[in-house]
Amino acid sequence: MDSSESPTYGEHEGSAYNGHFGCTCYHPLFVFNQLGDVERCALHPGNVHSVDGWRTVVEPVVARYREVRRLYFRGDAAFANPDISEFHEAERIGYAASTAHCELGGRFTVAQDAPKSDPRLTSDRNPGMSAKDARGAILAP
Repeated sequence: MDSSESPTYGEHEGSAYNGHFGCTCYHPLFVFNQLGDVERCALHPGNVHSVDGWRTVVEPVVARYREVRRLYFRGDAAFANPDISEFHEAERIGYAASTAHCELGGRFTVAQDAPKSDPRLTSDRNPGMSAKDARGAILAP
């Protein structure tokens, strides 16, 4: 899962100034699968936090894949919060979140039930993986 910026020019309904990106934009939220395909997205105003509306974007994807296979979630530091962690634990979804902007110094923290044999889940086990390479995705082995 990841958010992005979509700059706007002029007066577009829902666009707003975002200080992080330094522009007037929309701030869409995306869920990608392990192949990089978009599973679901939501267009948000430019002035909302990255995680706003996360549940309405993730829940339909989880429901679609629940009976098919084990799910894993990966997100950047914005998605390392208690509400999201509790959701993943309740749904028995393995998850990892980047701590790139936290005091832990740019490593990925495997928070719950990620197989140690899957190097895609932690940069500690794959030192060449950058935060950009490991950007949010729902992984299915």
